[in-house]
Amino acid sequence: MAKISIPQIAKLAGVSIGTVDRALNDRAGINPQTREKILRIAAEHDYRPNKLSKALAKNKKITLGVLTLPTQSPFTQDLIAAAQAAAAELADYGVNVNIVSLTEIRAELAVNAICQFMRKGCDGIAIEGIDNPAVVDAVDAAVDGGIPVVTFNTDLPDSRRLCYVGQDCFKSGKVAADLLCRFMGGRGEVLILHGSAKVPSHQARVDGFCEVVASDFPQIHIAAIRETIDNEENAYRLTLSYLSENPKVTGIYVAATGSRGAADALLKLKKADTVSLVCNDIVPKTLEYLEKGVIDATILQNPEQQGARPIQILFDYIFDGKKPENILNYTQIDVLTKSGIR
Repeated sequence: MAKISIPQIAKLAGVSIGTVDRALNDRAGINPQTREKILRIAAEHDYRPNKLSKALAKNKKITLGVLTLPTQSPFTQDLIAAAQAAAAELADYGVNVNIVSLTEIRAELAVNAICQFMRKGCDGIAIEGIDNPAVVDAVDAAVDGGIPVVTFNTDLPDSRRLCYVGQDCFKSGKVAADLLCRFMGGRGEVLILHGSAKVPSHQARVDGFCEVVASDFPQIHIAAIRETIDNEENAYRLTLSYLSENPKVTGIYVAATGSRGAADALLKLKKADTVSLVCNDIVPKTLEYLEKGVIDATILQNPEQQGARPIQILFDYIFDGKKPENILNYTQIDVLTKSGIR
């Protein structure tokens, strides 16, 4: 029996499962340095292929359910792409991944999706959480039924989920506040564009932002908090309307989807040079607006890792009984400005 699995070698080497497979089986399409690194890790952990285990793996079907927020968010689209790539890497191990996206941010829709996963016999579930007791109860019901649940991007800490993969969103909000308030020169009024109060990650960013403003920047005033419901057009209309009526606003924090809409509104109002804007992620036009100075900084949260890692964790847990080393698996918080990543 192997002391370490191929997915575990892939994690240690920082490569895909397919790359590990090519190295172990001496196939083409891998550079010599990467091959050497993989073989060294395999030797150090006494990896020995077990043909019987491989045969059993091919005969054993593992079905995973993945539930995301609505796909109107480019970030969610990146998450889905990463999940699909991870599923493809594990296909040879009999893993089938069923990805479902909510049409609206509504607790009853999330509960129904989790129940559907359970009825269809999913062996594991990964979800973006919605802050609602009914969703927590649905997660706990799945766990009671022997189905491990991993949360990603937005956590449900009150549930009995196996672990969380994603950004420390409260800390991200604090970083955003420190950046924006300094861009504003330590004084002025801020408009916060919230995603949805129903989404824990969005709310945590707003809470972190407000805490830093209250404690460290007494001359900064939060003028208003408006929900975009994770929609760029809503962000555009809200920004255009609010800034037209409140010209004293000199800072905008976009806590979720809405950076393009807010930036478009600043250009429409000819306020791009006088209003500082801090947001999250890279969506269409982000890089262009950073270069032009419309967006001052964006905070990255690694959608590739958030989409792929839950599937890998569930596979290791279901197939090998390997529990995640950490309950909270935080992705790195990087800040991207016009000059690069900091």
